[in-house]
Amino acid sequence: RMLVDRRGAGRVARTDFYSACREIKNAFQVPAKGNVIWSDLQKLRGGQPELLEFQDISPEEADNAELLMDCFFAAQGVEGMANKAWAKLDPGRTGTVRLDEFRAGVSELGFTGDPALIFRGLDREGLGRLKRADFIYLWQVTQTDPSKALRSPVVVEFLNWARQHPSLAKDLAEDLAPISRGQPGGADLAALLRGREGLSEKTGERMLARLARLGGGPSVAAATLLELISGLPPPQPSTESSPAASRAASVASPATPPPSGPR
Repeated sequence: RMLVDRRGAGRVARTDFYSACREIKNAFQVPAKGNVIWSDLQKLRGGQPELLEFQDISPEEADNAELLMDCFFAAQGVEGMANKAWAKLDPGRTGTVRLDEFRAGVSELGFTGDPALIFRGLDREGLGRLKRADFIYLWQVTQTDPSKALRSPVVVEFLNWARQHPSLAKDLAEDLAPISRGQPGGADLAALLRGREGLSEKTGERMLARLARLGGGPSVAAATLLELISGLPPPQPSTESSPAASRAASVASPATPPPSGPR
């Protein structure tokens, strides 16, 4: 954050990235060729991004931050979430939060990731305490844009479950349909996902937290789950085949990527 994203935008342009690489090279006497690294990151993105995101530079740390944001969305809702989250961490209104307070606050929200890693990344001054402005930077580097809400490993986990259990996914889709239409008296989404064979409770909870980023309540979340399930290819009828043929078929049928968002 301090070296690469000096503008505090949560996104880094090519020229700023090159400058950061030159400073790293001069300070640590290591080869840090910005143009080569940028090109490699472009290949990983599968395109020509004008701006690099946190996920491009440090995927594991970004996933950790996204997990915390999922907890905030699930517990606080979309409206005024940043203010509510800060109030949760700083109930005494001292204006700063220490690591132990930060860890305790996010743990109460069900965060199971690494709070110290996030705290150090936000502690711009390195003084062991966060100000509200430091904390708000978390909203800059995570995928709070609803159009990017489905860019998450947990969505991939859900899709893998649906592929492996097509009949269960079909049953879930039938249960989701009334909720997606906003019909009164529908089942609770959490209850629908809980206890599904092969779908862990943690995956279900994270999936609902991720869908909360879309806003719109249960009907939008249910409609999005329906879209994800309906976008999967239909299961193939089982036929007797040789092991070699089975392996060839699995290679020829790559995983379908999740849609970019509800339409």
